[in-house]
Amino acid sequence: MKYAVAAALMLTTLSANAAGTWSTLLNYDHIFSQPSTATSNTASIISGSMEYAFPRSLAFYGGASFFLQDSFESTLNIGARFYSADPILNMGNIPVWSFIGLGNYFVDDNAYYPEIGLRIGVNQLSRVDVSLKVLNSSNTAYDNHAAVGIGFAF
Repeated sequence: MKYAVAAALMLTTLSANAAGTWSTLLNYDHIFSQPSTATSNTASIISGSMEYAFPRSLAFYGGASFFLQDSFESTLNIGARFYSADPILNMGNIPVWSFIGLGNYFVDDNAYYPEIGLRIGVNQLSRVDVSLKVLNSSNTAYDNHAAVGIGFAF
């Protein structure tokens, strides 16, 4: 029964009449913690993606990413986020939503990451994201790397 309810909720969220919005999503993630067993010195990740946000708090994104480490590495990324339905707080006229997400970088041995964060609605057309990610991979160059990120969606 749980699977039937979950499937019905997903179909409702992803229905064709749920017209959402496309936006450009630019991210900078700074690696602030990595294990001592890491085989490379990953410093940061820069990403440029397209995001499609459904009206019911679900968003999918994908694009290109660049790992700045001992050697420069480019890759593709995909992910999904689930935003709070209503702002968790308002700072004057500026709404702030929370989100949780899951994504993947298509590097050697794939690096997937859970993320949490806040989306700040600067104005009607642009938003600022602040997030925390933890990379997981079977490749020690990316495994157990924690990153704090700042993003801009417009």
